[in-house]
Amino acid sequence: MRIAVAQHSPKAGAIEENIEKHLKLIQSAIDQNCDAIFFNELSLTSYEPDRAFELQMGLDDPRLTVFQELSNLNDLVIVIGLPLTVVDGIQIASVIFQPDQSRAFYSKQILHESESAIFIHGKEQMILTIKEKKVAMGICYESLQESHFSNCVALGTDIYIVSTAKKQEGLQAAMDFYSYASKKYQIPVMMSNSNGITTRFECVGNSAVWNNGVLLNQLSKDSESILFLDF
Repeated sequence: MRIAVAQHSPKAGAIEENIEKHLKLIQSAIDQNCDAIFFNELSLTSYEPDRAFELQMGLDDPRLTVFQELSNLNDLVIVIGLPLTVVDGIQIASVIFQPDQSRAFYSKQILHESESAIFIHGKEQMILTIKEKKVAMGICYESLQESHFSNCVALGTDIYIVSTAKKQEGLQAAMDFYSYASKKYQIPVMMSNSNGITTRFECVGNSAVWNNGVLLNQLSKDSESILFLDF
């Protein structure tokens, strides 16, 4: 099995333009024979909490159809980030497209205090099974809470995927934690970080992969590309 994480520079609020960026990176994953590709936090809109009501999307939004079609045609799991409309509000969500299956989603359970006035919490952890491997997702702030990580491990996780929109401040501390967690829990950790400019700050890329505490691969700050890990 080969899993990819993507790094790109989403344009704030430009959903159609960002879809095109996604499609290019998905094609790279297809060309590299990947089984799954994961994008960064709110990858389709950029990290724009203050515009969440304007940019929110439903799970059945027709603009998402192209991702399901690509998933079906290429036997590829595709996971993208967007502000998702749910019954009682908006969630920071990873929407999941699996071949010939209904759309699913995982929503951030532990919100940063700056997000809690805008978004509502996700309710439970999702574990994806891809080629018989169990994959857990953590979205930015919650991925730095060891309680979240250890809960995923208790659910039988084989691989932990981090979806984030992180600025320079705090990046090294986050990377140190992912290295530590990978070694302590003996599972690979893959981080997809945006390198786009949001209305709040600039994200700095450096998407990376760790296993047993060792940094295996890393993208530069400015790269718009994918990196992958074979299992």
